[in-house]
Amino acid sequence: MPHFGDYQNEIYVAGLSGRIPPLPIRFEELETKAHAVLSKSIVSYVAGGCGNERTQDANVTAFDRWGLVPRMFVGAAQRDLSIDLFGMKLPTPLFMCPIGVIGICAQDGHGDIATARAAARTGVPMIASTLTVDPLEQVAKEFGATPGFFQLYTPTDRELAESLVKRAERLLLRWTRGLQVGARATLVIRTFRSCAVSVSPTIFPTRVFSPCSENLPRMTRLRQSCCGSASSETR
Repeated sequence: MPHFGDYQNEIYVAGLSGRIPPLPIRFEELETKAHAVLSKSIVSYVAGGCGNERTQDANVTAFDRWGLVPRMFVGAAQRDLSIDLFGMKLPTPLFMCPIGVIGICAQDGHGDIATARAAARTGVPMIASTLTVDPLEQVAKEFGATPGFFQLYTPTDRELAESLVKRAERLLLRWTRGLQVGARATLVIRTFRSCAVSVSPTIFPTRVFSPCSENLPRMTRLRQSCCGSASSETR
């Protein structure tokens, strides 16, 4: 398992030679740089929240009230942040949360692959979204020895749901969540659109025979089958 203090030591050692990290260390600086290089539509998708984003801001403020208390005189030479979960030994209680269509955030369009490689390097499991850009099979190959998880948006189409589960069960653990998209004002205003989904050999291609831009009515019906009626999104 990785010793996470080693990542900090890498920075210190490199600094002795005059080399500074290519990316910011503080989250706020990283966020600022991301806003500077990403399009407004992508920023809205990644950073935006529902409604006036009040709940999102409140969540951040709530977490800011919590801090880490250093433990003194307890023998920190052998630190252990590991946990036991589902019969697995994981190096930390941290996970990389599922983010649908994360491929749009990478210059090469393969954000899922990049995330999986980060999971392999750090030992922090990635939770792959149902709405991956890269096929699950390709993402899972990059996990290495790090366990992977799959977030299933449970479709109302049972055959489609079975297809997704069967693809995931050999390489990924899974947990379920019903899909109900919130009313995200900034996203609607900037009319972000994406037709990405993990569509390697499954029942999915039998439901859609042409690109969504050419077959919007069929995609709309499939989306309603997966996610429910459009009217439920703004509740």
